[in-house]
Amino acid sequence: MSGKFVMCVTGPMAIYRFDIMKKVFPDIIKDYVIIFTDTYSLNLYKDYHKDFNFVDFEEIRKDYDFSILNERFLQVSNEEEYYKKLLKFYYRDGARPNKKINLYSYDIQRFALPWLADNNIKNFALVDNDYIICNDKDLIDSYFNNIPINTLYNIWFAGKDLNNPDIKKLFFQKEVQPHFPGKGFDYSNILTADGYIRGFKMEHTSEIKLFFDIWNKSIEKLYNDEFWMWNITGGHLMFDNFWLLPNIMGFFKAWGYNTTHSLELKHGSIVGKHYTRVEDTLYYGNRPYWSKFNFDYSDSTCVSNFIKNNKEQLKEYYGPFETEITDTHVYTAMRKVPYEA
Repeated sequence: MSGKFVMCVTGPMAIYRFDIMKKVFPDIIKDYVIIFTDTYSLNLYKDYHKDFNFVDFEEIRKDYDFSILNERFLQVSNEEEYYKKLLKFYYRDGARPNKKINLYSYDIQRFALPWLADNNIKNFALVDNDYIICNDKDLIDSYFNNIPINTLYNIWFAGKDLNNPDIKKLFFQKEVQPHFPGKGFDYSNILTADGYIRGFKMEHTSEIKLFFDIWNKSIEKLYNDEFWMWNITGGHLMFDNFWLLPNIMGFFKAWGYNTTHSLELKHGSIVGKHYTRVEDTLYYGNRPYWSKFNFDYSDSTCVSNFIKNNKEQLKEYYGPFETEITDTHVYTAMRKVPYEA
């Protein structure tokens, strides 16, 4: 059995990205992509149920009161409501528990792991939903099948994690490791990594569940007062503990797993490409590092208006892709690249 690309999404804006997936990699979305979402959003996506495999992660996390209380999702039915309410629902007024805070949990991804284990899916990659995948079943099969067993992969940064590693080590030693007696946590080779692809090819489903248990316990413990600062490492709207999962992968490396940069895997450089979407992340506003494209933000009230005012700029921005721009969508497909089967 080949592997799976796993995406976790919530809210109405995912519909725009479903349209892109259906257009640019239609041959693989049913057999190779699994969408995890909340119950409210699942009902929003009813027009796409026949095209994608959806899993309601609320069924998985219903026994985890901590997650239900702290990892909340904006429930709105359309794009207009989304842009109107997003910045009021997700906010951060301080970095301690006695301050007001509610951020989107990037680590909600973890709830895919128990379901994957229960369904005997041991070869998978957690990917962001702006990850564009090549529309080639043979290529996808070759990619997943050629990954060595017991391999964890990521977009690793060069060198060790130098961002307060002692605090992170103390966190694991004090808050997490005592819950896993008999499992030694090795801190000698801890790195950091980007989060848009997080890959697993594991031999035993029990180890997928162990990975989840460590990840889940870590998230729970990050909310205590002493280590609260370490739960706020991402953007102004998101809990993104980008250092957490690579640390856990490092522990598994000490237990016999291989850790690899995703681009070093066979076909890893062409099987898919991550690219931040400009047109549907308008809540960030005019981002300085995109200044060279001269995007026109005079009307950013909705995706379609922004696209109409920026067709040439978007064509340049999405240069690495085969791009088709309409008045409502920017379709970006992987370019055809020869490869060895």
